[in-house]
Amino acid sequence: MQEPAPEDLQRFFKTAKWRFEKCLEPHMACPRKAIRAHSIQNARVFNLLSDKNHVLMFGLHFSKERPKVQLKKIGRNEASTFPGFCAEHDAEIFRALDTKPLDLTDLEQLFLLAYRSVSRELHATMEAAAKIQSAYLGRVERGWDKADEPSDAGVFAVHKMAIAWETWKYRYRTFDNALLSRSFEGIQHDIVQLPVPPSVAASCLFSIDEVPFEDGVLRVSLNILPVSVFHSVAVFSYTKGEAPLARLALSRVLEASGTAQMYELSKLVVERMENFALNPAHVARWSKEKLETIKTEFTATMLMNGIKDDANLMLF
Repeated sequence: MQEPAPEDLQRFFKTAKWRFEKCLEPHMACPRKAIRAHSIQNARVFNLLSDKNHVLMFGLHFSKERPKVQLKKIGRNEASTFPGFCAEHDAEIFRALDTKPLDLTDLEQLFLLAYRSVSRELHATMEAAAKIQSAYLGRVERGWDKADEPSDAGVFAVHKMAIAWETWKYRYRTFDNALLSRSFEGIQHDIVQLPVPPSVAASCLFSIDEVPFEDGVLRVSLNILPVSVFHSVAVFSYTKGEAPLARLALSRVLEASGTAQMYELSKLVVERMENFALNPAHVARWSKEKLETIKTEFTATMLMNGIKDDANLMLF
């Protein structure tokens, strides 16, 4: 295969670093530029999880040879951030979550945990669609594809735009209207108590594609939060309509207990999520074999491969 030209590599790396920075408030009409806000709370969660003001997160490192998955040490002020809301809307929307102690009986706070996960995924799908569309237009400019004829790159760009559209439609129908009307009962939650020291924090919306649903996608929001030096919680969130099927699909986690439950939750995180942070002091106690197993299985999921059972996948 022919090696990419230097100008093509330069274009790729420029596109990879580009960030979609529109404020994604419910009306999608705010003209202000989005700030980099935390999807996982900095002040409370990272207070407990960080070591010397750093956490560990998996991420892709691009080089001329090939992309590699790396476990990177990231400053707590940068970890898990995404430019999803302007400063005003970020403060306004999440005030009840960010300015009060976490209350697991407070439906508004639980709703906002899920809303932040959903909004982060919306940002990710919109950014991906914009990047792929830019890459496709670059191919058209170079004459590699014709704008008025179907091509694999063009179909892929449309596919990414469709995913972004469906993600926005999901948030609009199930979360935006609820937020604006302050009707939080439509989102249901299951809370898993984790009697472990701070080791993992996560915030993500993921799909269970193997389970058929109305529009073809069954979605679940998951937040894992250390709440004290001895305790963490995992909060699963779904719409009323999705809850029965989601609970059935997640039964291996929700119906287990003790170490078995934490292991199933660990597998779920590695298989379905990419926005999770680890306590560096906790990871420092892992063996090289354990770390390599987790890295290998996490990488495999990015290639759409299934995850294997392995005791080394325990994150807690």
